[in-house]
Amino acid sequence: MQFVESRSEMAEGNGLTTMDQDESGDDSVVVTLGPVTQPTYMHEKNNSEDYETLIAYGLDEKVASKLDEIYKTGKLAHADLDERALDALKEFPVEGALNVLVQLLDANLEHVSNKSAYLCGVMKTYRQKSRAGQGSQPNNLAKAPDEDKIKSILERTGYTLDVTTGQRKYGGPPPGWDGPTPGNGCE
Repeated sequence: MQFVESRSEMAEGNGLTTMDQDESGDDSVVVTLGPVTQPTYMHEKNNSEDYETLIAYGLDEKVASKLDEIYKTGKLAHADLDERALDALKEFPVEGALNVLVQLLDANLEHVSNKSAYLCGVMKTYRQKSRAGQGSQPNNLAKAPDEDKIKSILERTGYTLDVTTGQRKYGGPPPGWDGPTPGNGCE
């Protein structure tokens, strides 16, 4: 028992406890290495270089963070947005910009050729709905057509889908057309 006491005394001198005896008489080893601290995990955001570019451009931190999140999904790249779209996003109210970006994240951008113009169109629609008093609650937002139905129609007819904003294209030769190509103004 002398050995145990000397270890215990040595441990007490260091502020450590190495050997205790419980009521049953069994020896149990308890090692304490000073004050016990729980590790703190800071929530680190792995922001990309584009995030820093967006902040430097003057976007709000929340808006830049949401846009960076969209970039990370691969649905949109920083190069897809031109200066006009970034300026419009910068001038937009923060809550409105976040709602617009959520709409953009939920949208199917697969066939959108000009994503910058698409974003500006979504912002314009949001602004018009806000002014009309319809608000911007998710319940009031119109949902996109069913993607599976559109794909089945495209596969059945052989047509391709080109999503544009502004002027629509109509007409043109049907798939498998063997005749002469229609002239200008036939779109």
